[in-house]
Amino acid sequence: MHGANNSRIFYSLVILILCLMIANCDRIIEQRKHYYYDRGMKLFNNGDYRKAAQEFGKALQIDEGYIDAHYMTGMSKYTLGDYADALNSFLIVLTERKEDIPLKLKISECYINSQLRPRKERDYFASVISPLAEKNRDARILLLRHYVAQKNLIAAEKMIKEYLRNGEKSAGFYLTLVQFNLVKNKVSEAADIALQHFSATPAWMRTMQQVIDQLRSAKNYDTLEKIYVKIIEQAEDKLPYQTGLVEQYVLRGEGEKEEKLLRVMLKDYPDNLQVKTGYLNFLMRSNRTREAESILNEEINKQPENIQVKKMLIDLFVQAGQMKKAYQQTEEMLRALPKDINNYIEFQNMLAELYFKSGEFGKAKIIVEEILSKYRRDRDARFLICKIYIQEGKAISAIGELRQLISENPTVAEYSYYLGLAHELRGETDLAKKAFGTALDNSPGYKDALKKWIALSPKRDSLGEAKKKIKTISTSIPTIKK
Repeated sequence: MHGANNSRIFYSLVILILCLMIANCDRIIEQRKHYYYDRGMKLFNNGDYRKAAQEFGKALQIDEGYIDAHYMTGMSKYTLGDYADALNSFLIVLTERKEDIPLKLKISECYINSQLRPRKERDYFASVISPLAEKNRDARILLLRHYVAQKNLIAAEKMIKEYLRNGEKSAGFYLTLVQFNLVKNKVSEAADIALQHFSATPAWMRTMQQVIDQLRSAKNYDTLEKIYVKIIEQAEDKLPYQTGLVEQYVLRGEGEKEEKLLRVMLKDYPDNLQVKTGYLNFLMRSNRTREAESILNEEINKQPENIQVKKMLIDLFVQAGQMKKAYQQTEEMLRALPKDINNYIEFQNMLAELYFKSGEFGKAKIIVEEILSKYRRDRDARFLICKIYIQEGKAISAIGELRQLISENPTVAEYSYYLGLAHELRGETDLAKKAFGTALDNSPGYKDALKKWIALSPKRDSLGEAKKKIKTISTSIPTIKK
């Protein structure tokens, strides 16, 4: 009897200890998930949404049913513009918060912006947002956005007229009005509204990119410039739009505007090589070679190990016709580099190209054959040997290699152009014309290819076909302002 009592006491103590351990584990789990959640909230409030999402994810690894962490994951993704991921999180939260109207509105925005589940979007708007829109103004705007996104233009236009009669002025309405005009192909109207009401939200930024694309297609470059300027005034990441505006200035020959903007970009991004390259290209086009060389030498002094900058200096010498300096710089780089690295092969190819451009085909060929003996698939060396073969009159050798290069890189216009030269060398007119035509298809502004193509066209139909080709080229390049 005494032994039985001792056993019961022992088992009771074991059960008590186990209960205490389980309770302690539960408490530790609660502490850990709240620890990661609180870290996520601090990051979110400080604007570091990507890292915040990672911390909320850690909390969910501990407790996958942690609804607050799901919600804040969704909010982090939503703020970053990752609408598809945000939607997944918000839908989980909706199972617990069935009457949460702001959450329902967020879900509808995610559906519209992600555009990944059109059928589910239609069902959601029909069952949830349409009834809500009768009383909720924000839901009604979202319903309009849904109609536009689904290209239900009759229903959208009816709502827009009603809004305009009532003097609607909300940002969401104007964003939707821009999208509506884009769908209707009324690009100028869309741009005018965007210029008045743009704000740098993810939804607006995506819509403005659509405006930019359509203005380019319509060749409305004056309005396109205004759109770029408007975005640059407000966007946090200005560089892509500044770069786009620089491209417009280059195409339109507006050198003063180009230089002014490039100087602003150099000040804002002093270490950005892309920006410096843009400014150097401007200096070269303006025949300001000494300024460009000075900038590059200064950059080399700052970054003596930066091979890219040294390559840019060599290109500068070549463009300026200073071949002696180009040779010296290239040979200096080859002496400084180990022979078994990719950069050494690059500079070997550059030296061979320099010899080729100077008419020293024998020297170029020695270097290229050395490269190909070790690296048979090196694309630059293979292309240069083809150009050398054509100079030597060895068209058949060039044709085989060029066809292989084209099969590997079908959009490179230069390969097709030189294939045309090789066929022309053999008197194969039809094949040459076809190759020059392919070069033009890949690069409509390729003037040398166009000249060859016209020259090889039969006289009776060359004029009509040439007009078509020239029209294609002219429509791909904006008019240059005088």
